[in-house]
Amino acid sequence: MLKNIILGLTGIVLTVIGEYFAFRVYSNIEFDVIYGLLGIIAFLSIFIGCILFLTPIFKLWIKLDKQLNGAHPIHRSVINILAFFLSLIPFIVAGKVFYHFTGKYHSEQLKQHGIVTKVKIHSEIKGNNSRHDLCFDFMHNGKKWEGMLASWNYEVGDSAAIIYSAENPNEMEWYQLYLEQTSIHTP
Repeated sequence: MLKNIILGLTGIVLTVIGEYFAFRVYSNIEFDVIYGLLGIIAFLSIFIGCILFLTPIFKLWIKLDKQLNGAHPIHRSVINILAFFLSLIPFIVAGKVFYHFTGKYHSEQLKQHGIVTKVKIHSEIKGNNSRHDLCFDFMHNGKKWEGMLASWNYEVGDSAAIIYSAENPNEMEWYQLYLEQTSIHTP
């Protein structure tokens, strides 16, 4: 029993560390080799953490499956389906936590460090699996940054206002959409 508790807690710790590393990679301004390695470590940490967390559940499932060896196939199928869905929970929770923190990071960056600027949309990314992102350039601290946002209300050739973070210019949004979203969330 103690071994299963230690495995579960180790799994949780590794998953949390992996989430932290994944968030650090996500919020990085410029990609480099160190952050690439950190991303691989984050992925492995989350994956191994979830597996360690699930190990006691899998052991219980195998034990229960052996006990139900002579049972009706429907009972065994229900147990197997339940075990499968239980095994997905840590991966889903890890994904939801990461999604929550990246969304919170995005909104906090724009709220605290947001700069509004005008851009000219120069191209669109098209394809079967594309969001039809619109591409534009803008200057920040004497450096040219490339932006790409979902088309929303704009087309190639339009001028638009964007808001981006002075701390991390990769965090950006259409300014008009940002105003609409923030007005929805403020009381």
